Amino acid sequence: MFYFLICWSSLIVICTVIGGGVLDLIQRSAIRRLGDRWMIAIWLGILALALCLLSASFFLPLTPWVGITLMALLVGLAWRRPGARQLLGAVRARATGRKTLLVFLLMLVISVPTTQPVIWYDTGLYHFGVIRWLANYGTVPGLSLLVSQFGFFATWFALAAPFNPEELSTRGTVVINGLITFVSLLHLSLAILRLAQAKGQLADWFLLGFGVLALGFLSISSFMREVFVSPSTDIPILMLTGLLGWVLVILFQSQGAITGAITKSPEVFDPETFWDDRAILLLLGAGALSIKLTALPILPVALLAYSVVQGKFRWQRACLGLGLIAIVMTPAMVYGVITSGCPLYPAQALCLNLPWSARPEQMAMEVARVTDWMDWFGEPPAGVVRWQWALKQWFVTTASNVVIVGLAGLAIAGVAVLWRRYPLRQLDDQVWLVLLGLLGMVFTLTRTPVVRLGLGYFLILPAFLGALLLAAGLGDRILAPLRHRFTQSWPWLQRYGNGLLFAGTTLLVFGVSIQPGFAERLLLPPPLPTVASERDQINNLTYRYPVDAEVCWAIALPCIQEGISHQKGAILEDNLVLRDPDAGLAGGFMLQRP
Repeated sequence: MFYFLICWSSLIVICTVIGGGVLDLIQRSAIRRLGDRWMIAIWLGILALALCLLSASFFLPLTPWVGITLMALLVGLAWRRPGARQLLGAVRARATGRKTLLVFLLMLVISVPTTQPVIWYDTGLYHFGVIRWLANYGTVPGLSLLVSQFGFFATWFALAAPFNPEELSTRGTVVINGLITFVSLLHLSLAILRLAQAKGQLADWFLLGFGVLALGFLSISSFMREVFVSPSTDIPILMLTGLLGWVLVILFQSQGAITGAITKSPEVFDPETFWDDRAILLLLGAGALSIKLTALPILPVALLAYSVVQGKFRWQRACLGLGLIAIVMTPAMVYGVITSGCPLYPAQALCLNLPWSARPEQMAMEVARVTDWMDWFGEPPAGVVRWQWALKQWFVTTASNVVIVGLAGLAIAGVAVLWRRYPLRQLDDQVWLVLLGLLGMVFTLTRTPVVRLGLGYFLILPAFLGALLLAAGLGDRILAPLRHRFTQSWPWLQRYGNGLLFAGTTLLVFGVSIQPGFAERLLLPPPLPTVASERDQINNLTYRYPVDAEVCWAIALPCIQEGISHQKGAILEDNLVLRDPDAGLAGGFMLQRP
C-alpha cells in the first residue's frame, strides 16, 4: 500500500510537469480553469511518459533506473516551458493543508481495492508476461511467436514495467491502473465541488454522470471488479473515453463551432491556428489507440472535430491532424513490427515479411477469438437460427449486458426527442459527442460485443442526456436545499473544521486498518498466484509451461501456455529457434526457414 502511495504521489508531480509542457504549446487556449488544465496535463503526461518508455524499450530493458532517468529527462525538457512551471506553481499555491490532506485520504481509499489480490485471467495469460519481458529484456523480436497476445500494443505495460522489478516479486502490477483511478476520482471530486458551489458548467454535469455510471458498473459487477484490480488496458480506455467526451463538451459548450456562430473566444477557432485546443483531442485519441485497438472509434471523431472549423472542413488541418496521429502512434506500431512483423497486430494490414513475422493463421485466429462472437456459445439446438440463438445467449449471459444496452437505448431515444422538439443550442454544439457515443456503440456491438471493451462508449449518451437535464435547471433545484444548509453551516464548519477533519482521518485510517489482510498489504500488495511448472525444449529454446493451470502467471521467463497440448506441455512451431543464441532471450525469436 505504501509503495503505491509513494509511486502515485511522485507520478502526479512528474506527469503534471510533462503534460504542462505539452499544454504550453497550445495557442490561445480557451481552457482556463486551473482544475481542468491540471487534469488534462496529468493525462497528457501519463500518455507521453508511456510512449517514451515504450520507445526506450526498443534499446534497453525498462529497469527502474531507466524509468527514473527517462522521467528526469522529460521533466527537464518540459520545465523549460514557462507554462509547465506556472501550472505546477498554481497547483501548489492552491494546495492548502486541508486540501492536501483530503487528497491523501482519497488516495488512501483507492489503495484499498487496488491492493487486493489480482485474479483476472488475462493478467496471468499475457499482461504480466509483457510487463516482465519489457522490464527484463525490453522489446524482443518475435515475442508473439511465444504467446500470441504478446504482439498486442504494449504502451500501457511499458509504463508499468519500471515499477515492477524482480525485487518486488510480482507485487506492483496494478500500480498504474491505481494511479489513473485516483486521477479520475480526483477529477470527479473537482466537478462535484464546483457544482456544489453553483460554479458548474455543462461539462461538470457530464463528468458527474459519466463518473457515477462508470463507478456503478465497476462496483456492482463482480466481473468488472476482477478487471479493475489488474493491469488491464480496458480501464484506461474507459477513463480516456470519458475524458475525451468531457473535453468535447468543454470545447464546444459555448463556442458554437458546429453551427458557425461563435459566441466566445473566436480567436481559438482561427482556421490559421493549427495547434489549438482541438489538438488535445488528437493527442488523447491517438494515445488511447496506442494502448488498445478498441479505442479506434475515438480517432475519426477527434480528427473531424479538429478539422471542421466554423462549419467548414479544412483539408490542411486534416492532413496536419493525420500527421500528429502518426507521430503519436509510431512507438506502438514499431513495437508491433518488432514483436510480430505487423504494425497493427493482429490486423494483417501493412505486415512485413520478416524472419520473426507471425503466421497469417495465428493472426486470423486472434481476430476470430474476439469478433466471431457467435462461436462463444457453441452450436444452437436443431432448427434454431444461429444468430438469434447466439443473441439471446449474449443477453442472458450477464445482467450487465442487458443493463448497459438498455441504458444506452433509452439515452439515444431521449437525446433524439430533445433534438427534435427543443431547439437546444447544446445539442447542435455537441454533435461530435453524440457521434462518439453512437460510433463507439456500433463498433463494439458489430466487431467485439464484450461490454468491458466498449463500456465507455455506452456511457457517453446517458451521461450527456443527464447533463442536459441537470444543467437546464433540474440540478439547481436538487442542489438548492443542500447549498442552503451548507451556507448556514459554514461558520460552524470554519470553527470546527480542523477537528472534524482530524476525526474523519482517524476513522478512515482505522477503517482501512481493519480490512482483511491489511498487515500483509501495508507495504506491498500480495503477489500474483503461483503455479507449478515444468521445463521443456524445442530446438535451441528452453522454456517452461504451467502444470495443472491454464496460464503462466508468475512463472519464470520464457513461459508458454498456448499451442497444441500434449502430455509434456505446449508444442510450439517446430522451426522456432532463438534468433541469436549468443544473446539468449534478449536476442528474440524467429522461425527457421527450411
